[in-house]
Amino acid sequence: MSRLTITNVISGQQVASHKVTPDETKNGLKDGERTDKKRTSTNTRKPTLDKIPETELQQTGQEPALLLGRWLNTEEASKGFCEIEFLDAGPQIKMRAFGLDEKGNKVELAEVPVDIFTDTENQFSGGNKFSANFDFPLIRASLHGWVKQGVLVISVFNVYKNSEKGRNYFCREFFYAA
Repeated sequence: MSRLTITNVISGQQVASHKVTPDETKNGLKDGERTDKKRTSTNTRKPTLDKIPETELQQTGQEPALLLGRWLNTEEASKGFCEIEFLDAGPQIKMRAFGLDEKGNKVELAEVPVDIFTDTENQFSGGNKFSANFDFPLIRASLHGWVKQGVLVISVFNVYKNSEKGRNYFCREFFYAA
């Protein structure tokens, strides 16, 4: 019986697993018995992309109530964004990002429009995910964020415009509602 050790990347805990073989397989043979027949897929389901109602593909128009307002970084010494603010600017939601200057003073970095997303499983989630792009003088930053258990989690993908100035990097920031 083969064993596989899986390591959880977050907790570091190792779990040993093993392959479980049932006594009888789908084709009615006992464990260990063989047949000369080739296995074929029994999946007869046809693609359903053309059957998705058009109303499901359109935005629900629900206000992203979870995102709106000020969010403060949980790490005070963050070199990235120290504060994020989501504003309802008519048909478009805007995001204002603040950082710290060399003296530790809060400065506004930029204001950009955001794209709001909802969960496909829960159409009444009210838009708790977003995507935004910043174009700074040296770096292009692509942000992808979501609210989970009351915490705003933002993944930031930073790409240097000139590779001689630095290496591209990824970071994740956590924010709480102010």
